[in-house]
Amino acid sequence: MGSAKFTFGVIALLLGLGVLGAVGWHFLYEPIPGITTWRAIGGSGIGLWLCSAGVGFLKEAFAGEPPTAGERIVVEQVRAEGAVAQAVEEHVEGDAALLRQLGERGVDLDAPRAIDLHFFAPDAERAKDLAARLQADYGGKAKIGLSSGDDEVSVELTIQASPRAVAEREAIEQRVRTAHRFEANHDGWGTQL
Repeated sequence: MGSAKFTFGVIALLLGLGVLGAVGWHFLYEPIPGITTWRAIGGSGIGLWLCSAGVGFLKEAFAGEPPTAGERIVVEQVRAEGAVAQAVEEHVEGDAALLRQLGERGVDLDAPRAIDLHFFAPDAERAKDLAARLQADYGGKAKIGLSSGDDEVSVELTIQASPRAVAEREAIEQRVRTAHRFEANHDGWGTQL
């Protein structure tokens, strides 16, 4: 295996994800001083190019030779980090829109209220383990049930929190990572009006 290509691939992929995260922060939270919208758009192109180059280097590194156990672990970690980063970005965008809608409907975004956190696990065992972990981390009451038309098992945890606190990037990332540990997906949150 070409260890230099492997190293370049991992570095390029991580740099690309970092650039994409910074661009997302620029658009969703606060503009980065000195960065115009066009520069941010260019930055997203550079981030995507770096990710693409990283994947290309990794493909070349693995061509022909089977990877070692250590290299497989690193690749799985990089894939997992990429999946977590992508899920977090999607939730950040969706949550920003949800906060706007709630604010337009007169909801106090800083007042604690009942918030339902939604997750889907691949089977009942992991759903049960995920529910126990969520209750330990957040308190609240978890409900487990089959999702409609799927083999997945839904987990819903009701907590008391403000919508703004639930939509913070760090909170989103924590929920996505917790779900990922149980091979589950975080499917967002909601609250009654």
